[in-house]
Amino acid sequence: MKAVITLFFFSCIGCNLDINTSDPQASRSIEKSKGRKVFLKEYSANGIHDSCIVFEAWVEYAWRNEVKGSTKTIKTFPETQLMLIFDWKKFPLDLNKFSIDWEISDSLYGKFGSGNGGFILDLKENELPDKFTISLNKRGSSYENICIIYLYAK
Repeated sequence: MKAVITLFFFSCIGCNLDINTSDPQASRSIEKSKGRKVFLKEYSANGIHDSCIVFEAWVEYAWRNEVKGSTKTIKTFPETQLMLIFDWKKFPLDLNKFSIDWEISDSLYGKFGSGNGGFILDLKENELPDKFTISLNKRGSSYENICIIYLYAK
């Protein structure tokens, strides 16, 4: 009987063990953000720097996964986040050394984090700007600027 109860318990929760319900999440694309109904605004880059080509940029609500019974749902928060996806084929830096050898920052909102294949900037509950000024910099004594990207609301 004990084995049956244990088996029943694991079969009830086993399907949802791979769902991260504790950490904030970020969509991998504008399409996925829209599908989750967390999408707010799309941005386009000026395209000046060949090595720092932005593939997609958007703002979405901060969100995380929740599991209710056996159903996965999305819980949104009032905070927002800018998502930035680069054209990785032309990207000039080693992605594995992000925050060790180089960083990305915005002139008003600070430094980006990373997750889900992109870079994430926490905007809190601020009004969405029409423009972002983003810089990629090598860290260390020289703090060399790699490129500056201007994102404009579409």
